[in-house]
Amino acid sequence: MGKFQRREIIGVKAFQFKLKSVLEMRVRQLEQVQQRFALQQQHVFQIQQQLQECRDVLQEQLKVSQESVIDPVISQQRFRYIQHLKLQIQHLGELVHRENQVLDKIREEMRQAHIRKKSLELLEEKQRKAYNTHIESQQEKELEDIVLARMSRT
Repeated sequence: MGKFQRREIIGVKAFQFKLKSVLEMRVRQLEQVQQRFALQQQHVFQIQQQLQECRDVLQEQLKVSQESVIDPVISQQRFRYIQHLKLQIQHLGELVHRENQVLDKIREEMRQAHIRKKSLELLEEKQRKAYNTHIESQQEKELEDIVLARMSRT
């Protein structure tokens, strides 16, 4: 391995992104927001499942109440149960709406966190390219100096 190759390898290893700790912090922040988003999605899904189950039970109760003639006490109990299911469906529908709004806020927060992380990654890439360009120009200058030194000896 020649002198030129060794310097290139050392030069690449020597690059240190000055904002690395900030980038690492932003990566952690993005991961935390993504985790909150996943948990919120799971929460919304569970509520939607409960809502669908209530709707299914209501449909079943409505079907049963239309098909059979029963005594007034049972009829009144079924009516109250149906009213309870309707209120529960309304409540769950409102809850799904509110939780979807929370999900949208987290989605926006996640988008912003991704942008902040990406901007630092782009800055790091730009600084790395500038560093590599600087190293290459130094190496070219050293090679020119070596060539000039050899030419002056002859």
